[in-house]
Amino acid sequence: MAASTQIGLPNCSTTCGDVRVPYPFGISPGCYWPGFKLICETSDDFARLLIDSGSVLEVVDISLPDSTVRVTHHISTVYDTTNFSDKITGDDFEILDISETYMLSTRNELILFGCDVQATLHGDGSSNTSESAIAQCVSTCSSEDPGARSPEAAVQTNSEYCSGRDGCCHAPFRAGSSPTRVDMKLLNLNISQQHTSPFVLISEEGLRDQWYNVISKWTTEQSIPDYITYPLVLQWSVKQGVPVPTGTSEQCPKDVASRLCKSQHSDCRQENGGYTCYCSTNYYGNPYIPAGCRDIAERMIISVDELAKATNNFDKARKLGGGGHGTVYKGILSDLHVVAIKKSKITIQKEINEFINEVAILSQINHRNVVKLFGCCLDTEVPLLVYEFISNGTLYDHLHVEEPRSLSWGDRLRITTEIATSLAYLHSSVSIPIIHRDIKSSNILLDDTLTSKVSDFGASRYIPIEKTGLTTRVQGTIGYLDPMYFYTSRLTEKSDVYSFGVILLEILTRKKPFSYLSREGNGLVAHFVDLLAEGNLVQIIDPQVIEEGVEQVQEVATLAASCVNIRGDERPTMRQVEHILEGLWGTKKYKKDERIELESPNQVEGQQIQESSRRYSLEQEMMISSRYPR
Repeated sequence: MAASTQIGLPNCSTTCGDVRVPYPFGISPGCYWPGFKLICETSDDFARLLIDSGSVLEVVDISLPDSTVRVTHHISTVYDTTNFSDKITGDDFEILDISETYMLSTRNELILFGCDVQATLHGDGSSNTSESAIAQCVSTCSSEDPGARSPEAAVQTNSEYCSGRDGCCHAPFRAGSSPTRVDMKLLNLNISQQHTSPFVLISEEGLRDQWYNVISKWTTEQSIPDYITYPLVLQWSVKQGVPVPTGTSEQCPKDVASRLCKSQHSDCRQENGGYTCYCSTNYYGNPYIPAGCRDIAERMIISVDELAKATNNFDKARKLGGGGHGTVYKGILSDLHVVAIKKSKITIQKEINEFINEVAILSQINHRNVVKLFGCCLDTEVPLLVYEFISNGTLYDHLHVEEPRSLSWGDRLRITTEIATSLAYLHSSVSIPIIHRDIKSSNILLDDTLTSKVSDFGASRYIPIEKTGLTTRVQGTIGYLDPMYFYTSRLTEKSDVYSFGVILLEILTRKKPFSYLSREGNGLVAHFVDLLAEGNLVQIIDPQVIEEGVEQVQEVATLAASCVNIRGDERPTMRQVEHILEGLWGTKKYKKDERIELESPNQVEGQQIQESSRRYSLEQEMMISSRYPR
């Protein structure tokens, strides 16, 4: 059995919290290429990976294959435009500040909310000429009724929301750009007396509906938070320590390739204003370190003799459990990795061929919240899968205990955010999208730090990018199974969204989706949706959640209802769900920081009174709210 994949230089830390830090990135001196230093800021409860010291850019994921870094941008409320004249520029906005290592990916967009206003984002220059503009859009309002300009109204009229005529516009970025400032110009000075102030931001693309809901809430409540958090995608390349790229050739000079791409099976490309390395076709790993790119097939195959030795010949004492897709044993490999070995329940050749095909795809998954697949054994009567061993049970085990209290709300919110992140990765960040098809709380493993790991891909399927769905035999678990998939046998990414929505209901209520029945005979989903429509969620929400969750509970409940919408095309994508939960979890972390900074017992007591008031307000909101997503 080959050793696990190395992602950093020897004796260098390659994690900060739950974020992996592969070379050329690094934290300690001598562990990173010039320009790729990151800061791991730690506290008692969590660690945060930052672009640089004092940065407002928190790193949530680093991708070597596509040379991107996903970050969340934490900034104070950017501006106050209640009394501005026809134009504001420069220092009125807190613009993104990134080093020369990074630039904005074209997976971001400029979004502007407001009436009769123009926003221009400038970059790569200090002049005020049109040549320095990297994104621009104009927003007008064709209706005096804000509701007529909402995403829901766009769906009803079969039109595009945020078209520039409905109080919102958006624009893509010019490739290879870095922002320097934003200019906003009112096209009608009188309009400021009729509508709310305009708001502009840079965000990862595809989130306009979510931003509309957030900003509408601020407007309705006449309250803008002290800070906001939004996601961005940065592109990176090596620009320091090597000659500056010249010309438009995609090939790297040989001397640059040899200095930068250290692995034998790697390639070098000239892009993003610098150079990036990639593992060659059929290889995976880190091309920036020696022997970083390996042969996929070789590292995946494990002999039956080694697995027999690892499990004491599949001793019953090593048996961890069994399910619909196989029996699981605990084992210790010769390299001392503790693993879970699953005997799959497949016997006919067609199923074995499908299994091998799925293993080839799953072997390319490398995500911190997905159980790692070490390899497989194919020289037995039934195939064997070898996964990393996760020791702390399942999310189901931790939620459904006999005691009145279980996982804290903070842990529940973080865990669901991690699950959403992993599903979004499976759906949109791998070369061929993967649908899990059996998302449920018992398939979410938790390690010793309660970090979530999505497991059991025995039912998973991949869907080629050019297809929007797949007709297949229905598989899944009652209570979590998408009803549209059940009725039509048509499997799409939205089937996983439905199952994830059920998990959100489960963490909010601590009810078991497969066995719960209301007095009216409704299941958990139907009963929850009815109570949400009545504004009476307090009847079903776990009292511990009401006590600890404060203002986030209503938002998670609304999100859950949108995920379990009977119409699959009206459910959000997992990427959208991920961003919403990341925002809620990021807000909770920052508020915790603020509480830590309180200086006196009186302040602490005042904070506790305020929290009690918020809990009471939450209960009242649950009892009177009539909001219900389409």
